[in-house]
Amino acid sequence: MKCFYCGEDNEEGARFCKSCGKPLSDSERDITAPMAPVDSDAEIERMNRGGEAYAVEEDDKRSKKKIAIVIIVAVVVIIFAVFAFQGAQRARIRKSAVAALANEDYDKAYEEYKKLYEMTENESYREEANEAKKLAKDKESLEEANDALNDQALVEAFRRYATVKGHDNDLSSEADEGIARVVTAAESKVRAYNESQEFQKASELMSELLAVDPENGRLLALKEETVQDKDKADQVESAKKVGAAKREQKASEEQAQAANKAKRASEGSRILYTVQHVTTPSANVRSGPGKSYPVIYELEYGAEVYVIDTQSDSVRTWCNIGDGWISYRTLNGEL
Repeated sequence: MKCFYCGEDNEEGARFCKSCGKPLSDSERDITAPMAPVDSDAEIERMNRGGEAYAVEEDDKRSKKKIAIVIIVAVVVIIFAVFAFQGAQRARIRKSAVAALANEDYDKAYEEYKKLYEMTENESYREEANEAKKLAKDKESLEEANDALNDQALVEAFRRYATVKGHDNDLSSEADEGIARVVTAAESKVRAYNESQEFQKASELMSELLAVDPENGRLLALKEETVQDKDKADQVESAKKVGAAKREQKASEEQAQAANKAKRASEGSRILYTVQHVTTPSANVRSGPGKSYPVIYELEYGAEVYVIDTQSDSVRTWCNIGDGWISYRTLNGEL
């Protein structure tokens, strides 16, 4: 093909002149532009430079394309490296969090899971962080419960242990052990109260503990034991009171008998060898000093007798008047 601009022969099918670089196709050239004469070496050189410029432009395009590809590859590599670094960092933090949980360092576990959530916004990490925070608080509660138990503040310790157990987490078994220790201490304390009959103190302690855990079997059994011990103590106390009352009554009776005996002895000594008169409508004279002896005869009111001896039974003073015995009660106006 001959170039329309410079007249150079080109290969069939070529799109641009190999000499001047102008398009060879009618559709690609300005057919209205007049063809400049190509009759000087300067013009030919100028056209050749135009071809060279086009070739340089094509080289520039290819270079820019290669640079773009290199940049894209570099960006991809950087992104991959960033993702790989972040993945390794997340794995390291997660490993640290798991190790902290195993070592019961729940505060550190909380911080690590919090970092993971902030990095990924993954809800599972937020839940893990919240759980670690609860565990940290429960661990603190267990330590406070242990201190309270050591100080014999049983109700406070029991309440804290029960709260941790209710959360049903990794510390629940430790809380269970603490509850068992509190109940053992309570058993010892309540039995000491029962032994010293301080049942009110024992009852108050049991009520406070059962208010925290009403279904605790050991505490319920201990409460029943306290009730039984109190009933036994009440029975013993009641028996003591009855015995004391009987002894008091017997002592009173003995005292009364002694007083009567003293009175009769006094009466006997006072009326011995004296003249007495019957003060009742009639008085029995018996064969001996007592109502069990038979009546020998009777004396009428005002009869005079002389007392030569006296004897006393449980209720009366008897006067020997020589031929029989007469009750002093018929002589002193008691009857």
